[in-house]
Amino acid sequence: MKSLLSSQQHNTILVILSCALIVFVGLGSAEIQPWDEALFAMRAKAIIQHPTDSTVWQDQTQYAPGGLYSSTYPPLTVWAMVVCTKLAGVTPLGIRLFSALCSVATLFLLYQIALRMFTSKTALIAPVLLAGCLLWNNYARQGMSDVPLVMFFALALFALLRTTESASTQQRLLWSGLFALAVAGALLTKIVVSVIPILFLFYFVFTRTTAKQQSPEELTANQLLERIARSKHLPVATQGTGLFYLLGAACIGIALALPWHLAMASRYGAEFTNAFLVPHLTSVVENNTRSLGVLYYVNQLLVASPVVVLTFYWFVSLITNRKNTLAASHNKPLELLLAAWFAGGLLTLSIAPTKMPHYTLLLLIPAILLGIRGFEIVTVYSIRKRWAWFVLATVVVTCVWLLSQSLRDNVQLLLHGHIHWDAITFVLLAVVLLCAGFIIPDSKRIPLLADAFPYMQLVVPAVLLLHVLYVDATKSEPRIHGAKETAAWLEDSEHRQFVYVYHNHNASDTLAPDLAWYTNGWTCGWQKRKSFVQQALPLNKLSAEVINALQLYQIPVVYATSPNDTLTASVMYLLSKQRTRELTTPNYVVFGAQTFFELDIHSNGTVR
Repeated sequence: MKSLLSSQQHNTILVILSCALIVFVGLGSAEIQPWDEALFAMRAKAIIQHPTDSTVWQDQTQYAPGGLYSSTYPPLTVWAMVVCTKLAGVTPLGIRLFSALCSVATLFLLYQIALRMFTSKTALIAPVLLAGCLLWNNYARQGMSDVPLVMFFALALFALLRTTESASTQQRLLWSGLFALAVAGALLTKIVVSVIPILFLFYFVFTRTTAKQQSPEELTANQLLERIARSKHLPVATQGTGLFYLLGAACIGIALALPWHLAMASRYGAEFTNAFLVPHLTSVVENNTRSLGVLYYVNQLLVASPVVVLTFYWFVSLITNRKNTLAASHNKPLELLLAAWFAGGLLTLSIAPTKMPHYTLLLLIPAILLGIRGFEIVTVYSIRKRWAWFVLATVVVTCVWLLSQSLRDNVQLLLHGHIHWDAITFVLLAVVLLCAGFIIPDSKRIPLLADAFPYMQLVVPAVLLLHVLYVDATKSEPRIHGAKETAAWLEDSEHRQFVYVYHNHNASDTLAPDLAWYTNGWTCGWQKRKSFVQQALPLNKLSAEVINALQLYQIPVVYATSPNDTLTASVMYLLSKQRTRELTTPNYVVFGAQTFFELDIHSNGTVR
């Protein structure tokens, strides 16, 4: 029986599938992670452990750590987790399976989108680069909503493109229906940023602005040859745009997601709807600020993938040489839509006070696609220019930079006057490589660049992919934060009550959702057999008064460590003067019940 797929299609599927399966290496080995993953996992466990509650599928507020604080976020990811635990058990693997599967789907969708911009061989680079992005891999291996959300973005964009390419009403109904499901899926996955698929309809605005195409007489020989080559491989939008189908589909998608939002708004009023005022854009949420300020996400993107250097080059080229940048583009509206997605998203995130690394995921698809396009522009139009060497050398330097966290740390220390020879060597070699293009004569530089282009297309994605595979296979230990071990100690203890000591920034610091997962919810009130007494320390300073007051409690103390190592060491030193240390983990330290000296308590209850 003859195969329905060609040999090339089989090979393409094999390559993408091989890249996609990397995320499953050791997927369940790390414990439930201490924040967003644990919050979603606890909501899923609430549904699993309270099957008689008829409202728990819709609303997990009464069981969720922090109540509405964590249950404000739409429940699609939570529902999917519950389904996946039926397959893989109520385990870290079951919690993460949906996110990993969404990562697989995103790689295939990204390839299909890339086919609308590049030849099949070039398009294949896009999913390989995404799979080789350590940031993407890290969050694809956690039970969070970010990777599923990006998958719905990719699905919506793919469905939009297929709708515009379809000639028959039946096909347009099919693909616009998929667009509706993608819109609904996004709206039921996250708040505020979930409207991005609806904004993809601006594609048709860009279609109008680019309707006047260059005539063949206006194209250079290279541009004309490239356009002819592309036209043999790439899908083309039909004359009918499909706009009205997609507008209707967007309305259907909103209607599908609306019942959950209306039910929650009706039940909780402003307490729920205030979450849509985008607190992350107007104030610092959960103490998530970064020293780099507005450059934080630029740095995150560069560390995520060296192709981002070429993404920024694409924008420079668009500004300085718009004609050549868009001349040979097979799909100008798509290219401009991706540019608006990337630039608008980066600008919005950069000016927001809250900085979280997983927000960078929202920009990876346009960054990768525009980066590949930037590479094409360099190789076709700029090979004879000296700064073409500089751009590609920057890609190589960035690739080396992102492969080693210790190197990045040592370079930072070098900037503060500390001598590290690996950092000095890296800086010197980087300067030499970047400047070489301005020294080497044209007769040698141009052939060298021409020979290097094909290798860069293969070597850079391959190195990034191997790096991710190495990290997944060998670096699970840093993701063990101690909640499982701490919970086991608490469960085995004869005491029914414990003191939970934490550094207070806001109410969310009291939650310890990863401990709640491993104690089956008694730390957040699901069961009454054991309980916590909470004691708050200042966020960034030592309080001997609070620590001395702990002598009042003849029960074990669980200390949630601070990111500030010096502060953590000081707190542990003072606690060690009161009681024995029973257990030490990265995030939690358990001290025993017995104090070392008698208390001196005033009549008003204070401790001297």
